[in-house]
Amino acid sequence: MSKQIEFIVMWIAIIILMYISTFHNKISKKNQNIIILLMVILFSVFYGYRTLGMDLRNYISYYDRMTISGLRTRLQFTNLLSNEYEPLFLLVTYIAKNVGFSAQQWLLTMVVFPSLICFYYIKKNKYPLVTFMMFMLIMMFQIDLTRFYLAVPFLLISFITKHKSVKYFCYIIALGFHYSAIFVLFCDIVSKIKWTKRKYFILFCVVLCGAIFLRLIDLSALSESSFRLLFKFQYYLKQSWSSSDAPFVLQVLLILINVYPIIMCNYICNNLNSYKIINSEFNLEYIEKISAYLKLGVYVSCLLVVFWGSFQMGFRLLLMTYFYLFIPLGDSIGPYLKNGVIRGIGIRLIASIFLYDIFMAIYYLAISIYY
Repeated sequence: MSKQIEFIVMWIAIIILMYISTFHNKISKKNQNIIILLMVILFSVFYGYRTLGMDLRNYISYYDRMTISGLRTRLQFTNLLSNEYEPLFLLVTYIAKNVGFSAQQWLLTMVVFPSLICFYYIKKNKYPLVTFMMFMLIMMFQIDLTRFYLAVPFLLISFITKHKSVKYFCYIIALGFHYSAIFVLFCDIVSKIKWTKRKYFILFCVVLCGAIFLRLIDLSALSESSFRLLFKFQYYLKQSWSSSDAPFVLQVLLILINVYPIIMCNYICNNLNSYKIINSEFNLEYIEKISAYLKLGVYVSCLLVVFWGSFQMGFRLLLMTYFYLFIPLGDSIGPYLKNGVIRGIGIRLIASIFLYDIFMAIYYLAISIYY
């Protein structure tokens, strides 16, 4: 299947999902969950066997060249930070290789299991079909970030659970799949502080000084570090559109897809705080927490862009805080989708995320043309 045909199929499926969601008020909750489950299977198969993706080629190459021997050595504590990828990702890859999975079966498995865990929480929402639609609009292109997507369900559980032991256990698992999950832990700790203007000012000064310090010191030595975590930190911090060898059009699109989410999240955050959100099992209890995560994500992303021009790292950290939005957005938009019509705030919130998906679609198509 060509990349262009894959793109068309994916967008048709998304548009069908959006259309069906506007009639959610005429579909029983049980049937909504059946539709969602079928969609999860459909999208999982598509993502598992796709040929289009920014990180796809690297993952398939890594899987094909991985050998079963030597895993015990690579998983020793002294070697964990030297591996190309995080330890739990390495472990599940080893298991798939040992079972005899092809690269596509491996990718399919790594999409199915996180999706099913997310489905468990989506079906609990007051408007499950609308919530799933928002989940897909937010994650449509982020599922391509395989290690991040493996961490998503564990970050979601740590966000929702009231049990501290479960929360921090899930944080550890999430870190085992993607090191940037540590930023969510930071947001979790900061969000529990009772903030005053003085504390906000202190936090601003500390983060600002940290950004300036990183800007002034020479981090080039980290590019030679045997610790992959330090190497990736230096790589993403230094990576910006101006240092890219890509054509100018792709450079502009790269800036757009990494900077627009900052504007999008700020807009959504203001709307969630301004409008009365419909009560549900999750919404009222977690809306303030999500807003706190978003504010930190936007703030840190802005600093990375301003001081470093580090669009990609800014986006990746912001992504760790805004993927949760499908939880409140599903319930807040639900009442504005009825009988095939989207009204009021529903139009604005859906449009703000849909616009990002359009930008990403243009970027992916540009990549398929240039490369």
